[in-house]
Formats: sequence, structure tokens, C-alpha cells
Amino acid sequence: MGSTVLQLAPFGRKMQIRLDDALDAQLFLDHCRDWDNPSPDDAAPLQLEVQVKANGFAGDPFEISADERELQIAGPDVSAVAYGPAGQAHCQIAPSMCSDLPRLRNEILDPLVFTILAHHDRVPVHASAFLIDELAVVLAGPSGAGKSTLCRAADAAGLQVLCEDIVRVQRRPEPRFWGKPDNVHLLPGIGDDRAIGRRFRNGKTKNVLPLHSRAERPLCAKSSVLCVLQKGDQASLHPIAGEEAVVRLYNPEPGFDILGEKGRQAIVDVAGEHAFELTLSDDPADAIRLLAQNRDELRRIGSTR
Repeated sequence: MGSTVLQLAPFGRKMQIRLDDALDAQLFLDHCRDWDNPSPDDAAPLQLEVQVKANGFAGDPFEISADERELQIAGPDVSAVAYGPAGQAHCQIAPSMCSDLPRLRNEILDPLVFTILAHHDRVPVHASAFLIDELAVVLAGPSGAGKSTLCRAADAAGLQVLCEDIVRVQRRPEPRFWGKPDNVHLLPGIGDDRAIGRRFRNGKTKNVLPLHSRAERPLCAKSSVLCVLQKGDQASLHPIAGEEAVVRLYNPEPGFDILGEKGRQAIVDVAGEHAFELTLSDDPADAIRLLAQNRDELRRIGSTR
């Protein structure tokens, strides 16, 4: 059986996808339409190959393992590996998976693609962000700091969300900050009436809530300003040095820790020379109003990179 070659560009990074003809190419594109970015870069394309095989898979439960260079996926119906520095990923799936493209995309292809992107100028930073004009206001802190809650509050205020959980940092040929606004994930008890599902990850179950400002394809900003989150009695905003922001944030959580110096440099790129400390009250809308009131100062800092 032959193959179909697709030319796509997830997060603006060119990728050549060789697809086994046992998979419906049009149906595949329907489930990966956000990879069809209209303005890809000029770098050599990354490579992803998807083959369909009837046997040869491990009998063990589905498992993902990763180090600083590779990601491997193994299970009763899949065998896949992503070689980050080489910009290549190979995936073999059982015929039964051809009719389960949502799972193929979410559990297999996304981890493979994100691994090679992280090594090719789309380095992930654990943060949420929204846009003021073309400026990405990046909200960062450890799990539980309030990133997703602020993302939802920005969305409710009519601001364009860039991402809820991951900002992808591009350095060449000029800085760009990428995100894909889709859903937010909040602990049970928050937004229960609007939840469209539940997600279990890292030992936590969260409500899945849709964003008003969701987009079919990734968005990018030309500049950023970083706000390091902390909790207090009332919302406040204070300037801090970019170096201080990096020191306070560079304690990478599982999954981000394998990026090493790439991860740290991405935080440096987001922070620049000047950043802010954003203190949150019990009402996340207070912080969003405060940021909107200081939009000129945020833009000034963001434009001095």
C-alpha cells in the first residue's frame, strides 16, 4: 500500500507528513486543520510518518516515556518515537486506530509533534497569555497560581486569549509567541454549570470549559510582557527585573524539566529585561481590570525588547 504526503505547518513550523493510504487523508486533515498554518517559516520541514500495521505491538498498557532528546509511545495498538534534535517522528498504528482519529491526534500525534517542535524553535513555556493588540501578556507561576482562572477572566472581559497553559517561543528569524486558544481547565466547583467535560492529568481532575475567544488555528504575538503571579489581599502590579522573574519561575514542573537550558532560555526570551509581579485578589477580574488600566505601560515594556 502506498502513502500520501501532506505539507502542513503546526505553529507556523513547516512539517512534511507521510500518511499511510489506509488512513483517509481528508478525514485526517479535518482532525488536524489547525496544523494548516497559512504563514509557515522558511526552515527545512520537520518529518512525521504514520504507518498502519496489523501486528508487532507491545502487549503492555499504553505508556509514554521521554528524556531530553526522545519521546517514545508504546501500547497494544501503537509504537511511536520522536527524535527531537533530528526533527523526525515515526508512528505505527493498528488498523483499528484508523477509525479513532481523535485519539490518534490527542494521545499520539500531538506528543510526537510537540516533542520535535520543542527542539526546533517552538519551545514551550508553562504559562497562560492573552493579547493586548499584538502584545502577549504572559501570566506565569507554579500550578495553582491562577493562570487558568485569569485566562478565563480575560476571556470573559472580551480579550483575545492566546493560550491557557503553554506559550511556544520562537526566536528566528524574529521573536514570536505562539498559542492555541481552545478550552480552560479548572478544578471542580469552578464553572461546573458550563463544563463540557472532565480531564484527568497529573493526578488532578478538572472541568473543561470552552473559551469565547477560541480559534481554529494557532495565534502568535510579536512581543510579550511577563507577569509573575502571586496571591494576596488585593490586586496590584509592580515592576521587577527580568532576571528576577526568570529566577522565580525556573523551577520546571514534570514534563518541562527535560527541556534543560532550552526551557530556561525560553523563559528569558519571554521575560526580557523588565517584567512585572502581579498580585491576585480573590476575584480574578480585579487583576484583568488592573492589567487593562496599565495597558500603555505594558505595551511600552513589551516594545523595548
